[in-house]
Amino acid sequence: GLNLLCELTARHAPASVTSLVIYPDGDHQRAALARELGASDVVFEPVQAAEMVQRVSALVQRQQETTALRRSAEEGLRLAMTDPLTGLSNRRHAMQVLPRMMQSSQGAVALMMLDLDHFKAINDRFGHSAGDQVLTEFAETLRSALHESALVARYGGEEFLVALPKTGGRVAMEEADMLRRATQRIAGLLQLPGAQISASIGLALHSIGETAQSLIARADTALYQAKGSGRDRVILAPPVSRPATSLLA
Repeated sequence: GLNLLCELTARHAPASVTSLVIYPDGDHQRAALARELGASDVVFEPVQAAEMVQRVSALVQRQQETTALRRSAEEGLRLAMTDPLTGLSNRRHAMQVLPRMMQSSQGAVALMMLDLDHFKAINDRFGHSAGDQVLTEFAETLRSALHESALVARYGGEEFLVALPKTGGRVAMEEADMLRRATQRIAGLLQLPGAQISASIGLALHSIGETAQSLIARADTALYQAKGSGRDRVILAPPVSRPATSLLA
């Protein structure tokens, strides 16, 4: 019995295992050991059927309540970290994950700030429902095009954040332009006649000792340069005293 109990608790999370152990009357030593190993309840022989039914019913009910509470907590945590419209990470979660990514990647992180061009015109012309569809499709474009190690988040409104760990400048520029070109296909996928959907992208490469807030600020500045120089393009944020590089449509 103890071996089986050890095996069950080793294979599964202790909170997911409910166990009732029966021992001969007076076998308190093994009963105490069983409780230490995670037994939910211990019964001594002889056991009446009615008592067993009552004990098992109580254990089942307690397990169901524990499972419901755990799932509720997990769902609450997921909702706290997730943008409800797109299913991507939200800004709060991104700001928790990005510093850890920068640390584990030893600083080699490429960060993009992406903004959908003239998004207000989509809402005005086709309605907010169509605008939500564009945001959702754009999120799916980012999610499906990038490696699972990438951090993809809705930063706010029609602005999104993408962080690529262990990624250098050349690859990051290629990835950013790939996302820019993929965005151009969204209008056709959603069958929005006459709509032109594009994205401006600011890209920044992490510098040693730089904070996540500074990296985002540099990418955001490059994004505004992309918006101001014609949109639908990628601008690479320069290192100090170096001019910006533009990858045009």
